[in-house]
Amino acid sequence: MILFKNGRIITPDGTVEGLNLLYNSGRVEQLARDISEKGRRVVDLKGKLIAPGLSELHIHGCSRWGFEDIDLDGFRKAAEFLMGLGITTIIPTFQWDSKAVANAAGIIKAYIHEGGRMNIPGIYIEGPFINPEKKGGISQSALAPPSIDLMNEITKTGNGLIRIMTIAPELPGVDAVLELLIKNNILPAFGHSDCSLSEAENLYDFCISRGVRPGMTHLCNASSPMSHRNPGLAMLPFTRDTYFELNADGVHIDDSILKLINLAASENRLLLISDALISAGLQPDMQVEEHFTYYGKEVVPTSRGVRSKNEDILSGSASLIPDVICHYSEITGLSIEKTVGTFTHNASGFLGLNSGTITNGSLTDLAVFNEKLELQELFLKGQN
Repeated sequence: MILFKNGRIITPDGTVEGLNLLYNSGRVEQLARDISEKGRRVVDLKGKLIAPGLSELHIHGCSRWGFEDIDLDGFRKAAEFLMGLGITTIIPTFQWDSKAVANAAGIIKAYIHEGGRMNIPGIYIEGPFINPEKKGGISQSALAPPSIDLMNEITKTGNGLIRIMTIAPELPGVDAVLELLIKNNILPAFGHSDCSLSEAENLYDFCISRGVRPGMTHLCNASSPMSHRNPGLAMLPFTRDTYFELNADGVHIDDSILKLINLAASENRLLLISDALISAGLQPDMQVEEHFTYYGKEVVPTSRGVRSKNEDILSGSASLIPDVICHYSEITGLSIEKTVGTFTHNASGFLGLNSGTITNGSLTDLAVFNEKLELQELFLKGQN
């Protein structure tokens, strides 16, 4: 058992000081002011922050690895790279490409089987049942109209690993696909859509009637906007209690909109994401001489995100979730502690896990950070 002392414990409500934390094989056994040190390994945190491990809920790759064509050794290295930042849970994200999804499913199964330390609750398919007019950086070849046969093929290809799928509420036949998602324990996320607010609300209500609270794929990006006369999908978090992804990297959404969302939308459903691509997390001087591809197309990391080289289309983020959290904290005025606590709690809740809070009995990895959210130490399953 490990006994943490003199730490600032991050919770959804902020920071708790003056409590000791007893940790045993990934479980928080006790939080109390006085816990015996006898027979325990004592870690003096000296005022540092201790939080649940961070999550990357929407991530296509990082550093020199893109998940769409990765091998097992590359996946191991990508996982270690992310864990070096305090990220202990990831949902690898893909366009619909049967070869890429089948390859990734096999690699992730192998990684889990060999005892890989990164938590992987499943994978995320961004499409194919999305609106071509709002495809953003997704390839045209990765799109398809809603189809029961194709949905069954996707489920089979994912080999039980698909956890989240993006769908556009306005597409004909999407209700039948949604029934299959729910049957297969796949969380629907509305996105890449040109739907009206009423179409989104109707599908949200349909999900709730089936016992599922849906999410939203990167709020405001590649979706119908917050128009004052014809409100679209981007208005849904303000009229329904939906989980919603928010890319607060400083590129995908203007800072003034981040402030509005913080003031008006439910903080209990906020899911900060990076939508990171290959090259994310590398220092600029390490990117200069390298070439990166995403589904066969060359992409370039820039100060405006990772962009397709030939078309200059924003394809994803060059930032990872610690930087996203810090930017959101800076812009909204929320403390780092409050932002981390809310984010980890919500991410766990959306996925139906018990890993995003530090409370008596919770199962969670623990990350020790300084004030700048730089990782100092990581404890996975009770070991550092």
